[in-house]
Amino acid sequence: MRRTNRTSLLLLAFPLMGFVCEGTHYPVLQNNLGRPVEIRAVYSDGHSFSGEFPAGARISSPREGVRLTHLEVATRDQVLFRLDADALERLRADVAPEKRVVWVIEREGVRALPPGQ
Repeated sequence: MRRTNRTSLLLLAFPLMGFVCEGTHYPVLQNNLGRPVEIRAVYSDGHSFSGEFPAGARISSPREGVRLTHLEVATRDQVLFRLDADALERLRADVAPEKRVVWVIEREGVRALPPGQ
C-alpha cells in the first residue's frame, strides 16, 4: 500500500474510533446504595426500563437527548424513592445549564450531578 493511502486510512480511522468509543448517552443512572435495587425509569421519548439494578452499576439512557421523566427505586419490600417529572426537573436544575446529568441513587435520596463528579 502506498504511503498516501495509509495516511488517508489513518485520518479516516480517528473520527470513526471516536464514534465507536462514544457509548455513553445521558442521562446516566448510578446505584451508590451498596445493594441491588429494582428500578423503573421512564424517559421523555416514552422508552422505559425496569429491572434489577446491581450495587455500583451505571446505566446510560437509550439515546442521547432524552430526559428522565419518572424514576422509582425499590427493594422487594418497599418503594424507597419515587420521583415524577417535576421533582426530577427541580433536581436537574441544580446542575443547569448542564444537559448531561448523572442521577446518583444514594441512601439519602436521588441527586443530579454533572458528569465527572
